[in-house]
Amino acid sequence: MALQIWLPLNGNIENKGLLGDLTVTATPTFADTGKIGKCLSSGSLSMSAEQTQQVLNNDEFTFATWLYLNSDTGSGSTAIFGNEGMTAPNNRRFTVFLYDTLQKVHLSWQNYDSNSTVVGTVSGAIIPLKQWTHLAVTYSKSSKVVKVYLNGALKESYGVSSDFTSPSYAYVTRLMPNNSSIRYNDYRVYSHCLSPKEVKEISKGL
Repeated sequence: MALQIWLPLNGNIENKGLLGDLTVTATPTFADTGKIGKCLSSGSLSMSAEQTQQVLNNDEFTFATWLYLNSDTGSGSTAIFGNEGMTAPNNRRFTVFLYDTLQKVHLSWQNYDSNSTVVGTVSGAIIPLKQWTHLAVTYSKSSKVVKVYLNGALKESYGVSSDFTSPSYAYVTRLMPNNSSIRYNDYRVYSHCLSPKEVKEISKGL
């Protein structure tokens, strides 16, 4: 259990987490107006099947990133972590969407069974436009609760209907999409559940 993906994204795509190099699926570009210097302004990365198996599990998960919504015109379904398809077995495993506008956080999580949706939520328009915002999503099997934090403060909390029972997570998994309306810094994925205090600390943007 550890920080597997840690992409500062302040001018390069070096992963400072334990997982190693990631796959470039769309060439990254950077802007000078980031939270911590430069920021990712377009481009996309993914994890290999082998890497995904090291990160995702049935027990705990944390996703966190600084993001900047540079447009209010985005609509539809935009997954900022995870795959979008609902067909098993490579379906929505801890996928975090901005849906149906970029300001709303949508969690759509399945087991390997296409008919088994364990979490399905949509928030209100909680992410402000044109300002850097820290978003974190945590899950722990022990509490059966998913928590959504903004700028280190708990914003939403959802109960989970049943345990995750997927026998394997070994499928290629996309990280951020190639969407010029969203900018990123300090993009992180943990294979464990961060505490509220830990989320607060990383939201300081130090």
